[in-house]
Amino acid sequence: IWDVDRKSEWSIWIVHSKIEIPHRYMHGMGDSSSPRHSLRRVSSSKKLHHDPVQNASSRAELHRKSIAQMKINARSVQDMHIYANPSRVPVVLIEQHVMVVPQHGCNKYLLANAPDLYNTSVPPNLQGDSFAGNPSGGKNTGHVLRAVIFVHGFQGHHLDLCLIRNQWLLRDPGAECLLSETNEDRTYGDFKEMGRRLANEVVSFLKNKLDKYSRHGGCRELRLSFVGHSIGNVIIRSALSEPKLQPFLKNLHTYMSISGPHLGYWYSSNSLFNSGLWLMKRLKGLQCMHQLTFTDEQDPQNTFFYKLCKVHRLNLSTSC
Repeated sequence: IWDVDRKSEWSIWIVHSKIEIPHRYMHGMGDSSSPRHSLRRVSSSKKLHHDPVQNASSRAELHRKSIAQMKINARSVQDMHIYANPSRVPVVLIEQHVMVVPQHGCNKYLLANAPDLYNTSVPPNLQGDSFAGNPSGGKNTGHVLRAVIFVHGFQGHHLDLCLIRNQWLLRDPGAECLLSETNEDRTYGDFKEMGRRLANEVVSFLKNKLDKYSRHGGCRELRLSFVGHSIGNVIIRSALSEPKLQPFLKNLHTYMSISGPHLGYWYSSNSLFNSGLWLMKRLKGLQCMHQLTFTDEQDPQNTFFYKLCKVHRLNLSTSC
């Protein structure tokens, strides 16, 4: 019930509208044009008379004023300040352009392309490396597989980096993304084991993608990237030292570390945090916490982090 109520409340910030485009705008369509081209001409002529930005801003402002007069259902436990200032919450305007085709007297071409008339969105073209051909402009020689692995942190969820994944895809459309799940609910053990599980998951993911690409023109290049949050960065480094990932080290491309404890956690001036850390090590017996604080071995040179720093995987020689 709470989930349904929240969806209903958030849906008020989305405004749906349907714009009918009269059939008379299609009269100039010749052999060199298409319904989509004609739709673009209609929309472009409309922009000459109305500023789309100003129009959208005015509609959003009117909608915010109507929202300000609404009462939020307070029967469920919720944060009453989740909406902040209504004037600062974005309003999403969704317009559906519909071509009005006469029932009588319409030509066969319009009827044959009726589905396209109701779909004004133009699919993006495959550009750049997503379907790369040879420089001479000849026959395509295969795809470039751009694989990005996202690894969450301590006691995290595989969707923790979902927003980062979405931002990545905005900059790199067509990238194949994996939100790692193999260590979910298992981030309390040995970093070596977590790294081994991640390596197996990555290899399985890459094999599946390579098999898929082989059925659609082949894969001429692989670019493997990693994004880690918190101890997910340590898990990534541990996975890169696993034998299963050795064949892919030459394909490393980008590495993004978000708040990664690459030097462990040895010193801290926060007594409260140190007390909680001590309780987790003593009462929970979390192996990863012992490794983070260099208490997994008496000799510092035998600790996990010391040995991990001796394994050079994220250096220039691997093109990372």
